[in-house]
Amino acid sequence: MMGWENQETGDWGEAFVKAELAREKYSVIELKPDLGEEFLVEIEGRKAVAEGLSPRRALIQVKTKSICSDSNLMKVPIPLKAIVRWSAQPLPMFIVGVCGRDIPSLFIMSLDEVLTGVLQGRDPTLCEQEMVTVGLRLAPTLARTMSLAIEEFTRTLVPDFESLSKEEIDANHFEILKEQAPTVYEKAVLVGWSVLWKSPRRPPFFSAMFRELTKRAKEKYAYIEKPVNVIFHVYRSLRDHQHNMAIAHVDWVDTEQRGLVAVKEVFEWAPFRVRPGHDNDESRRYLAQKTATVQEFVCCIGKVGTLLDGITEILLRDGMETKSAVPWDVSLVAALHEVDQIWNEAPQAPTEFVFIDKFISGYVNALDESRWIRDKESNISQGRRERWYQQNIRALVGYYCSWPLLLKTAGWSL
Repeated sequence: MMGWENQETGDWGEAFVKAELAREKYSVIELKPDLGEEFLVEIEGRKAVAEGLSPRRALIQVKTKSICSDSNLMKVPIPLKAIVRWSAQPLPMFIVGVCGRDIPSLFIMSLDEVLTGVLQGRDPTLCEQEMVTVGLRLAPTLARTMSLAIEEFTRTLVPDFESLSKEEIDANHFEILKEQAPTVYEKAVLVGWSVLWKSPRRPPFFSAMFRELTKRAKEKYAYIEKPVNVIFHVYRSLRDHQHNMAIAHVDWVDTEQRGLVAVKEVFEWAPFRVRPGHDNDESRRYLAQKTATVQEFVCCIGKVGTLLDGITEILLRDGMETKSAVPWDVSLVAALHEVDQIWNEAPQAPTEFVFIDKFISGYVNALDESRWIRDKESNISQGRRERWYQQNIRALVGYYCSWPLLLKTAGWSL
């Protein structure tokens, strides 16, 4: 199909959707220029204006095909950048498909279904593909399908956190990873919380999380007489937290207890301000290039762990025989240098293996400490040398042959 024919088909599809919704008493506003959303619609908009009702609105993107191979499903490619843009919208968002000029059929999927179903809950800003294939479902009655989805979106906009268990909140909404101890200053107290945000990347869900966090902070620090500035560092993944790449930093201070005027004397921005995180896209791309796959990292751990155990086995055997801090021979020093170089050049650990990464780093450091303690040229008294030597031996006993158990705990083995 030629370019003008594609455009004509698209124009026809948009007109068909507009007419279909208008017939069902939807107010349809055509958005010009088209920035990725064709229509802003409102359920019974005229009635809502006349009776002073809250508007029930949504945004629509229309996709049109002349022919569909499946009468119940219409597959369309969506740019990932469009999904990122839509997820920043505070309104419900729908992708509506029209297929067949002779006997048109309508298909639909909400953005939230794309986020939770097609992307399986992953933050679209963390996905690497450029296009996402979405399967729109047949909608025999478009207006009713959309109305139910808009009502559901409005109903679940603000989760009732009081009715949810801690496990449900941690799993589906947000999880507090770390709470720093309060730092007391002359006029105020500073506290930092690290928060992993798990609900869909939509402004209303962010607002709901923020309200719940401030409620908890208000209860937790009610005993402190000075104004408490809580900084919520918000992350979208454990990897982002690991590398300190927050998507936002939210400052908040309770103004109810001391009054807004008094608090503003200390914090001009009170009661809150949102500071966006730095542009982390380049950092994420760099980390993605440097981070090993799980299989690659497991193989690396197997190689390095085996070499470390080989060195430790010799040290433990010699320790049993001599009971004292005998200096390392040249071959052991060379072996440690080799494994240290391999480990330093190893790729970043996947997020789920960070604890094993730290374990291996600790193992390497313990062996290097053994070499230093036993070196006669080290500036250590003999009494300390022997005492530290015994402590180091106990540490090496703990590290020896433990890495396979950690891999097994993580569900992997060589």
